[in-house]
Amino acid sequence: MDRACATVDLESNAENQDTSPALSRCRKPMVPAMPSPQSVMKTNIPPNLLEELALKVLCLKGEQTLVDLSKHLRLSFAVVDEIFQRLRKERLCEVKGMTGLVHRVALWTCPHF
Repeated sequence: MDRACATVDLESNAENQDTSPALSRCRKPMVPAMPSPQSVMKTNIPPNLLEELALKVLCLKGEQTLVDLSKHLRLSFAVVDEIFQRLRKERLCEVKGMTGLVHRVALWTCPHF
């Protein structure tokens, strides 16, 4: 960052006037956002690592909706739902209820005999 850009950054106020030539010279070009992966395989992260991270979040934070889990893990809802289906099949987590149309999940608790 050159000196003019640093000065403009320091002197910018809440109004953020876009007409300054120095400011327009300092702007970075917009980079298109990459689409988020819509499946576990497209994340290029080992599935067992994603499952362990999801289980860790459920262990530390307790019952979560899949949307909350998605936000916490910074993964798309489709990926989190796929992880949830795998964990549910392995009986590592269970559905506790619904919030709207979204599952509320928690770690599976073994029934006491």
